[in-house]
Amino acid sequence: MPSSDRLRSTSLRIHTSGRSARLRDAALLTLDIAASGSGSGLHPEGRVRPYNIQFWNGRPVLIDTLSFEEAVPGQPWVAYRQYCEHFSRPLALMALRDVRLGLLQRDFLDGLPLDLAGPPSGPPAAD
Repeated sequence: MPSSDRLRSTSLRIHTSGRSARLRDAALLTLDIAASGSGSGLHPEGRVRPYNIQFWNGRPVLIDTLSFEEAVPGQPWVAYRQYCEHFSRPLALMALRDVRLGLLQRDFLDGLPLDLAGPPSGPPAAD
């Protein structure tokens, strides 16, 4: 599972607009919940989406509290792919390419296809 501390430290260097800042905060909360849940033997099941996070007084709050399942020791986090589709790849594209790429999420409500997003990388090569 990715580290929320690593994402938090990386995201501090990224200029964020209001939308990308909220997506980043929702991503961090999701990781924090997954990490704290794994200590209790539970983790978020396969429905890890930004829609499960609402903002109350500017702070992200999980509203889908029924979507937890027992964690199987030694098994990867089942929702990792969905986390990448909904959070990490869109945030990487917005940070490394263009913040307007976050608008793709309107067309891909089930997450940004990983093959469309491509591997995370730095700025485009000069032609």
